[in-house]
Amino acid sequence: MRSWGIYLLIFGIGSFLLPMMGLQYKLLSILGSSTPIVGGVLTVAGIVLLVLSSLSPKR
Repeated sequence: MRSWGIYLLIFGIGSFLLPMMGLQYKLLSILGSSTPIVGGVLTVAGIVLLVLSSLSPKR
């Protein structure tokens, strides 16, 4: 769960930072003007997964 959280967090933050440099993920470019909303959702989902993985008991 931790690795998924990291991937989603990087993908979400990247969807905010890359357009500032004139770039964009090809997968998110399909979404058009709703890209920032999806990027925010991905970022929040990544943070939630990281928090949940840190709260779960270690094996």
